[in-house]
Amino acid sequence: MRFSKLGCITAIALGFNGVPLLLPILPATQVLLPAAVAQTAQAQLAEASRLLDQGKQQFQTSDYRKAIESWQQALEIYQNPDVHKSYPQESRNGEAGALMNLGIAYGSLSQYQQAIDYFQQALPIFQAVGNRNGEAGLLNNLGIAYGSLSQYQQAIDYYQQALPILQAVGDRNSEAKALMNLGLAYNSLSQYQQAIDYYQQALPILQAVGDRNSEAKALMNLGLVYGSLSQYQQAIDYYQQALPIFQAVGDRNSEAKALMNLGIAYNSLSQYQQAIDYYQQALPIFRAVGDRNSEANALMNLGVAYRSLSQYQQAIDYYQQALPIFQAVGDRNSEAKVLTNLGVTYGSLSQYQQEIDYYQQALPIFRAVGDRNSEANALMNLGVAYGSLSQYQQAIDYYQQALPIFRAVGDRESEGLLLANIGRLYAAQNSPISAIQQLQKSVEVREAIRAGLRGLPQADQQAYTDKIADDYRFLATLLRQQNRNQEAQAVLNLLE
Repeated sequence: MRFSKLGCITAIALGFNGVPLLLPILPATQVLLPAAVAQTAQAQLAEASRLLDQGKQQFQTSDYRKAIESWQQALEIYQNPDVHKSYPQESRNGEAGALMNLGIAYGSLSQYQQAIDYFQQALPIFQAVGNRNGEAGLLNNLGIAYGSLSQYQQAIDYYQQALPILQAVGDRNSEAKALMNLGLAYNSLSQYQQAIDYYQQALPILQAVGDRNSEAKALMNLGLVYGSLSQYQQAIDYYQQALPIFQAVGDRNSEAKALMNLGIAYNSLSQYQQAIDYYQQALPIFRAVGDRNSEANALMNLGVAYRSLSQYQQAIDYYQQALPIFQAVGDRNSEAKVLTNLGVTYGSLSQYQQEIDYYQQALPIFRAVGDRNSEANALMNLGVAYGSLSQYQQAIDYYQQALPIFRAVGDRESEGLLLANIGRLYAAQNSPISAIQQLQKSVEVREAIRAGLRGLPQADQQAYTDKIADDYRFLATLLRQQNRNQEAQAVLNLLE
């Protein structure tokens, strides 16, 4: 008896996050004051400037906690009433700069709410002193922080406030980055056409100002969006434009990501050997630059491609190389996906007990990280494995745990597949009436999906129909065996 399974084996595409606009450190302006007051305040102001510069150097070497200490000390000086009285303009600008830089440092530590708190303290100061450039940079950074918290609409609101200011002050490079960040936010909301529009507005500006690295990132992001739209050839075209630019500017990590994304696109076109070639070019670069998470992703993607070529032992070897890296870097969700992929591959080798062992290791991790869709996939795959061992009641138990989760997260495609699997399981137990009921529910779900595909090209609609046709034909066979010939024909007619 054939069952279908979901393997969580989708390759991982790598994009780019918005880049914070670090506020330049402002030099102190000397003013005429009574000698004693001026000397003390001026010395404190010089110390604050030194601390800002020290924090900047620490930040640039990724020593974010030390940078925070330096900027926190600078902030206290700028907020000192004596300094503020003696140097009102410089102290207010310095205070806003220190607050903004603290926010950037906390953002770099993934403490986004704390970053937001600092940015929101800085914003009214920039507005009060009329520092339009700083205000725009701050609005941009608020957008990045909210985007990092997956609050994309709020991120968009901040980017759209920053954009006209950057246009007004003539900061074309930062304007392009704000447009890029708007594209990223809309992409995260799956509003792909809007994302494309913003990237295409950013691209000629970046070309005009000569920011080649950001130009390549815009091209890469356009490729990612077209990949999300399943327009893989167009995605490949953009990645191939980005790749030589990354190579020319010496951005090795981004070069490797472009190679990886090319592999993912070719994998999506079922050109698995070409995908493997690109992954194998990316892998040593990720190792050389020390990007362990991306290294593990490349290894996992190699496993995916080799499994698609039915080279199961080679797939297992790559998954087993990826697994300890994901564990070491603390990427629990990807760790669980590798375990799931190992289970799927052992299932392809008919080693069902080993398959079950891997799914049972993955399941509590998916639950712990809150990835409900992958949790349901693991439950469904456990059902498939137990069905392959003819342990039908255990298989049904797992399917029944998965079904309400798929419904809760709105994964209609997996729901339809699962109902078909339950139907086939009942058929294997010689319960044709129950089998028919479950398969009919599956057809109802899938017909709703097909109705939503009617705006797509005919080839895409037919590809989905071909994917589900075996389950429709199986249902028709069961109906005929029950002498329900008219109903059987009606099901077959749906495939025409």
